[in-house]
Amino acid sequence: MNDKNKYFVIVVALSLSIIGALFYNIKIREASQPKARLDNQGTRVEEIDILIATKNIETGSVLATNDYKWHKWPKDAMNSEYFTRDQVDMVAKLTGAVTKNFINSDQPLRKSDLYLKGDQSALAVLLDPNTVAVALPLRSVDNAHMLYRPGDIIDVILPKRIDNARSEGEVILNTVKIIAVDNRFDIPLSEKIDKPPQVLILQLTRFQADKLAVALLEGHLIISQHSAFNDGRIDDKPVAESNVVKRINIVRGSQGGPMSMSPYPGAVN
Repeated sequence: MNDKNKYFVIVVALSLSIIGALFYNIKIREASQPKARLDNQGTRVEEIDILIATKNIETGSVLATNDYKWHKWPKDAMNSEYFTRDQVDMVAKLTGAVTKNFINSDQPLRKSDLYLKGDQSALAVLLDPNTVAVALPLRSVDNAHMLYRPGDIIDVILPKRIDNARSEGEVILNTVKIIAVDNRFDIPLSEKIDKPPQVLILQLTRFQADKLAVALLEGHLIISQHSAFNDGRIDDKPVAESNVVKRINIVRGSQGGPMSMSPYPGAVN
Protein backbone atom coordinates (compact mmCIF):
# COMPACT_ATOMS: atom_id res chain seq x y z
CA MET A 1 0.00 0.00 0.00
CA ASN A 2 1.52 3.33 -1.08
CA ASP A 3 1.58 6.45 1.07
CA LYS A 4 -1.42 7.98 -0.71
CA ASN A 5 -3.61 4.99 0.10
CA LYS A 6 -2.42 4.97 3.73
CA TYR A 7 -3.40 8.63 4.15
CA PHE A 8 -6.78 7.89 2.58
CA VAL A 9 -7.45 5.03 5.03
CA ILE A 10 -6.42 7.19 8.00
CA VAL A 11 -8.69 10.06 6.90
CA VAL A 12 -11.65 7.69 6.43
CA ALA A 13 -11.07 6.09 9.86
CA LEU A 14 -10.87 9.49 11.57
CA SER A 15 -13.97 10.67 9.78
CA LEU A 16 -15.92 7.59 10.84
CA SER A 17 -14.77 8.05 14.47
CA ILE A 18 -15.88 11.69 14.50
CA ILE A 19 -19.23 10.83 12.90
CA GLY A 20 -19.76 8.02 15.43
CA ALA A 21 -18.99 10.32 18.37
CA LEU A 22 -21.34 12.98 17.04
CA PHE A 23 -24.09 10.42 16.48
CA TYR A 24 -23.67 9.09 20.04
CA ASN A 25 -23.86 12.59 21.55
CA ILE A 26 -26.95 13.38 19.48
CA LYS A 27 -28.67 10.20 20.68
CA ILE A 28 -27.85 10.98 24.33
CA ARG A 29 -29.14 14.53 23.91
CA GLU A 30 -32.28 13.29 22.19
CA ALA A 31 -32.96 10.83 25.02
CA SER A 32 -33.08 13.67 27.55
CA GLN A 33 -35.20 15.91 25.34
CA PRO A 34 -38.98 15.71 25.02
CA LYS A 35 -40.22 13.50 22.20
CA ALA A 36 -43.56 13.76 20.48
CA ARG A 37 -46.34 11.31 19.70
CA LEU A 38 -49.93 11.64 18.55
CA ASP A 39 -52.77 11.02 20.98
CA ASN A 40 -56.13 9.47 20.06
CA GLN A 41 -57.36 12.79 18.65
CA GLY A 42 -54.25 13.22 16.52
CA THR A 43 -52.85 15.98 18.73
CA ARG A 44 -49.08 16.14 19.01
CA VAL A 45 -47.99 15.22 22.58
CA GLU A 46 -44.40 15.85 23.70
CA GLU A 47 -42.86 13.24 26.02
CA ILE A 48 -39.79 12.95 28.22
CA ASP A 49 -38.15 9.96 29.92
CA ILE A 50 -38.68 9.69 33.69
CA LEU A 51 -38.17 6.90 36.24
CA ILE A 52 -41.20 4.95 37.44
CA ALA A 53 -41.60 2.08 39.91
CA THR A 54 -41.73 -1.43 38.44
CA LYS A 55 -43.69 -2.77 41.44
CA ASN A 56 -45.34 -1.66 44.67
CA ILE A 57 -42.58 -0.46 47.01
CA GLU A 58 -43.22 -0.36 50.74
CA THR A 59 -42.12 2.38 53.12
CA GLY A 60 -38.60 1.76 54.40
CA SER A 61 -37.56 -0.37 51.42
CA VAL A 62 -34.03 -0.17 50.03
CA LEU A 63 -34.19 0.42 46.27
CA ALA A 64 -32.58 -2.06 43.89
CA THR A 65 -31.90 -1.42 40.20
CA ASN A 66 -34.84 -3.60 39.15
CA ASP A 67 -37.30 -1.56 41.26
CA TYR A 68 -37.47 1.24 38.67
CA LYS A 69 -37.20 1.83 34.94
CA TRP A 70 -37.31 4.60 32.33
CA HIS A 71 -40.72 5.44 30.98
CA LYS A 72 -42.02 8.07 28.56
CA TRP A 73 -44.15 10.70 30.31
CA PRO A 74 -46.15 13.63 28.87
CA LYS A 75 -44.12 16.82 29.12
CA ASP A 76 -47.23 18.74 30.19
CA ALA A 77 -47.55 16.43 33.23
CA MET A 78 -43.91 16.84 34.29
CA ASN A 79 -43.03 17.66 37.88
CA SER A 80 -39.72 18.88 39.28
CA GLU A 81 -39.94 15.97 41.75
CA TYR A 82 -39.44 13.40 38.96
CA PHE A 83 -36.08 11.93 37.92
CA THR A 84 -35.01 12.58 34.29
CA ARG A 85 -32.08 11.33 32.23
CA ASP A 86 -30.15 14.59 32.47
CA GLN A 87 -29.97 14.25 36.30
CA VAL A 88 -27.07 11.82 35.99
CA ASP A 89 -25.55 12.29 39.48
CA MET A 90 -28.86 12.00 41.30
CA VAL A 91 -30.00 8.96 39.30
CA ALA A 92 -26.70 7.25 40.15
CA LYS A 93 -27.58 7.49 43.88
CA LEU A 94 -30.95 5.75 43.56
CA THR A 95 -29.71 2.21 44.11
CA GLY A 96 -29.50 1.89 47.89
CA ALA A 97 -31.87 4.79 48.55
CA VAL A 98 -34.59 4.26 51.18
CA THR A 99 -38.27 5.02 50.60
CA LYS A 100 -40.01 7.42 52.99
CA ASN A 101 -43.48 6.66 51.63
CA PHE A 102 -45.32 3.84 49.86
CA ILE A 103 -44.84 4.01 46.05
CA ASN A 104 -47.38 2.39 43.74
CA SER A 105 -46.31 0.32 40.75
CA ASP A 106 -45.98 2.31 37.48
CA GLN A 107 -45.98 5.62 39.37
CA PRO A 108 -43.12 8.13 39.06
CA LEU A 109 -40.36 8.08 41.64
CA ARG A 110 -40.41 11.37 43.55
CA LYS A 111 -37.37 12.94 45.17
CA SER A 112 -39.38 13.75 48.30
CA ASP A 113 -40.30 10.05 48.69
CA LEU A 114 -36.68 8.92 48.93
CA TYR A 115 -33.67 9.23 51.19
CA LEU A 116 -30.61 9.22 48.96
CA LYS A 117 -28.34 7.98 51.76
CA GLY A 118 -27.34 4.46 50.86
CA ASP A 119 -24.92 4.22 53.77
CA GLN A 120 -27.68 4.61 56.39
CA SER A 121 -30.10 1.98 57.64
CA ALA A 122 -33.77 2.24 56.75
CA LEU A 123 -34.65 2.89 60.39
CA ALA A 124 -32.08 5.66 60.81
CA VAL A 125 -33.24 7.62 57.79
CA LEU A 126 -36.92 7.36 58.76
CA LEU A 127 -36.36 9.13 62.08
CA ASP A 128 -37.10 12.82 62.40
CA PRO A 129 -34.11 14.99 63.41
CA ASN A 130 -33.17 14.91 67.11
CA THR A 131 -35.18 11.75 67.80
CA VAL A 132 -34.26 8.15 68.58
CA ALA A 133 -35.88 4.79 67.84
CA VAL A 134 -36.82 2.77 70.90
CA ALA A 135 -38.29 -0.73 70.97
CA LEU A 136 -41.31 -1.33 73.21
CA PRO A 137 -41.74 -5.10 73.73
CA LEU A 138 -45.46 -5.89 73.76
CA ARG A 139 -44.97 -8.56 76.41
CA SER A 140 -44.64 -5.54 78.74
CA VAL A 141 -48.04 -4.15 77.64
CA ASP A 142 -51.15 -5.48 79.38
CA ASN A 143 -53.67 -4.37 76.73
CA ALA A 144 -51.68 -5.13 73.56
CA HIS A 145 -53.65 -6.00 70.42
CA MET A 146 -52.99 -6.96 66.77
CA LEU A 147 -54.13 -3.77 65.05
CA TYR A 148 -51.08 -1.50 65.47
CA ARG A 149 -49.83 0.10 62.26
CA PRO A 150 -46.76 2.24 61.51
CA GLY A 151 -47.82 5.88 61.71
CA ASP A 152 -50.26 5.35 64.60
CA ILE A 153 -50.05 7.88 67.44
CA ILE A 154 -50.26 6.52 70.98
CA ASP A 155 -49.91 7.38 74.67
CA VAL A 156 -48.11 5.04 77.05
CA ILE A 157 -49.46 4.80 80.61
CA LEU A 158 -47.84 3.27 83.69
CA PRO A 159 -50.46 1.93 86.18
CA LYS A 160 -49.48 2.18 89.86
CA ARG A 161 -51.26 0.69 92.86
CA ILE A 162 -51.68 3.04 95.82
CA ASP A 163 -53.36 0.55 98.13
CA ASN A 164 -55.79 -2.35 97.90
CA ALA A 165 -58.64 -0.08 96.82
CA ARG A 166 -56.94 2.52 94.64
CA SER A 167 -54.64 2.65 91.64
CA GLU A 168 -53.33 5.52 89.57
CA GLY A 169 -52.31 5.79 85.95
CA GLU A 170 -49.39 8.00 84.93
CA VAL A 171 -49.09 9.06 81.30
CA ILE A 172 -45.36 8.65 80.77
CA LEU A 173 -45.37 9.18 76.97
CA ASN A 174 -47.77 11.61 75.40
CA THR A 175 -48.54 11.58 71.66
CA VAL A 176 -45.69 9.46 70.29
CA LYS A 177 -45.45 7.86 66.86
CA ILE A 178 -45.10 4.19 65.97
CA ILE A 179 -42.59 4.05 63.10
CA ALA A 180 -42.42 0.26 62.75
CA VAL A 181 -44.25 -2.85 63.94
CA ASP A 182 -41.80 -5.71 64.37
CA ASN A 183 -39.53 -5.22 61.34
CA ARG A 184 -42.11 -3.62 59.03
CA PHE A 185 -42.36 0.08 58.18
CA ASP A 186 -45.62 -0.21 56.25
CA ILE A 187 -48.64 -2.50 56.78
CA PRO A 188 -51.60 -1.94 54.43
CA LEU A 189 -54.98 -1.69 56.16
CA SER A 190 -56.28 -4.38 53.79
CA GLU A 191 -53.70 -6.89 54.99
CA LYS A 192 -54.99 -9.59 57.33
CA ILE A 193 -52.87 -9.96 60.46
CA ASP A 194 -52.60 -13.62 61.54
CA LYS A 195 -50.45 -13.32 64.64
CA PRO A 196 -49.90 -10.61 67.25
CA PRO A 197 -46.85 -8.37 66.86
CA GLN A 198 -43.96 -8.67 69.29
CA VAL A 199 -42.41 -5.20 69.27
CA LEU A 200 -43.39 -1.61 68.52
CA ILE A 201 -40.63 0.74 67.39
CA LEU A 202 -41.39 4.22 68.73
CA GLN A 203 -39.95 7.56 67.66
CA LEU A 204 -38.99 9.37 70.88
CA THR A 205 -36.90 12.23 72.16
CA ARG A 206 -34.01 11.25 74.44
CA PHE A 207 -36.03 12.51 77.40
CA GLN A 208 -38.94 10.25 76.46
CA ALA A 209 -36.59 7.30 75.91
CA ASP A 210 -35.25 7.68 79.46
CA LYS A 211 -38.80 7.77 80.88
CA LEU A 212 -39.78 4.61 79.02
CA ALA A 213 -36.66 2.75 80.17
CA VAL A 214 -37.47 3.54 83.82
CA ALA A 215 -41.16 2.65 83.38
CA LEU A 216 -40.30 -0.77 81.91
CA LEU A 217 -38.39 -1.56 85.10
CA GLU A 218 -41.33 -0.50 87.29
CA GLY A 219 -44.03 -2.69 85.78
CA HIS A 220 -46.37 -3.43 82.89
CA LEU A 221 -47.73 -0.66 80.71
CA ILE A 222 -51.00 0.35 79.05
CA ILE A 223 -51.28 1.81 75.53
CA SER A 224 -54.01 4.20 74.44
CA GLN A 225 -54.37 4.91 70.73
CA HIS A 226 -55.20 8.30 69.19
CA SER A 227 -57.83 8.95 66.54
CA ALA A 228 -56.62 9.09 62.93
CA PHE A 229 -58.39 12.45 62.66
CA ASN A 230 -56.16 14.21 65.17
CA ASP A 231 -53.76 16.79 63.77
CA GLY A 232 -50.88 14.30 64.12
CA ARG A 233 -48.50 16.71 65.84
CA ILE A 234 -45.95 15.05 68.07
CA ASP A 235 -45.19 16.58 71.46
CA ASP A 236 -41.42 16.38 71.76
CA LYS A 237 -40.90 19.14 74.35
CA PRO A 238 -39.72 17.50 77.59
CA VAL A 239 -40.71 20.38 79.88
CA ALA A 240 -44.20 20.66 78.42
CA GLU A 241 -44.65 16.90 78.55
CA SER A 242 -43.64 16.71 82.23
CA ASN A 243 -46.32 19.29 82.98
CA VAL A 244 -49.15 17.34 81.35
CA VAL A 245 -48.68 14.13 83.32
CA LYS A 246 -52.12 13.18 84.63
CA ARG A 247 -53.03 10.85 87.47
CA ILE A 248 -56.42 9.28 87.98
CA ASN A 249 -57.70 7.56 91.09
CA ILE A 250 -59.55 4.30 90.47
CA VAL A 251 -61.61 3.55 93.56
CA ARG A 252 -63.41 0.21 93.78
CA GLY A 253 -66.84 0.41 95.40
CA SER A 254 -67.62 -1.59 98.50
CA GLN A 255 -69.21 -5.03 98.19
CA GLY A 256 -68.34 -5.33 94.51
CA GLY A 257 -69.99 -2.05 93.50
CA PRO A 258 -68.96 -0.12 90.39
CA MET A 259 -65.61 1.62 90.18
CA SER A 260 -65.46 5.42 90.24
CA MET A 261 -62.73 7.60 88.71
CA SER A 262 -61.65 10.95 90.06
CA PRO A 263 -58.63 13.22 89.56
CA TYR A 264 -55.74 12.38 91.81
CA PRO A 265 -55.13 15.22 94.35
CA GLY A 266 -52.49 17.56 93.03
CA ALA A 267 -52.62 16.17 89.49
CA VAL A 268 -52.09 18.52 86.58
CA ASN A 269 -55.25 18.62 84.44
